[in-house]
Amino acid sequence: MTMSFTDHHIQDKIIATLVKSGQRFSDLVPDGMEHSLFMYHMRKLTKRGLVQKDDQIYRLTLKGAQLYNSRHNLHKPLNYPRALVQFLVVKDDKVLLSRRTTALVDQLNEYMLPGGIHYFLAPSRTSAGRAAKSRGLKFGDFLGCLETIAPSRDYHGLIDIYEAQYVRDATKPQAEYEFVWLPLKKVSAMTFDRAGSAPYIVQRFIDNDMQARMTWVVKDVS
Repeated sequence: MTMSFTDHHIQDKIIATLVKSGQRFSDLVPDGMEHSLFMYHMRKLTKRGLVQKDDQIYRLTLKGAQLYNSRHNLHKPLNYPRALVQFLVVKDDKVLLSRRTTALVDQLNEYMLPGGIHYFLAPSRTSAGRAAKSRGLKFGDFLGCLETIAPSRDYHGLIDIYEAQYVRDATKPQAEYEFVWLPLKKVSAMTFDRAGSAPYIVQRFIDNDMQARMTWVVKDVS
């Protein structure tokens, strides 16, 4: 975690801990900290709608998960639309996906195409190069830009899509993701809530209909 999510480090630590899994209050309180002080900050988070308590277990809400997801490893708050670089890696009728391995999977999409943040001060290919290198990929041609709009999820993304190859069997471990290969048809049938923009991109690939500019307005996210 390289920046704050809230106005106090105790609240930041609570959010970072709940990303991994839901926790009981007694497990969340650091050794030596007064319970009253810790509860003060927990109430701050619940009042903001970032944390909820279910059956004695504290968990991130959708709002809390989105806050963590948008600001993790960034140097400033993220403004919409969210600009991303993603890679389409296809081999033997399967596509390479990143799968979340933390508790965020309960609130956000489980799968997504490998990629990363588009650095606004860098050209798209520069951002793509940085993201590809960190994930053991070798990227190639630009396939198109997809604008995804999901009003019911307050999501607006701009995704530069590149073809790529998986060139390393052992990449640097990603604490929050793992790579999985899934059949193209299975991914194309997934919902936005399950796999973000990946189903739309994969279906375009199957139909040989990738275009320089594409727009997907998500009407049904259930």
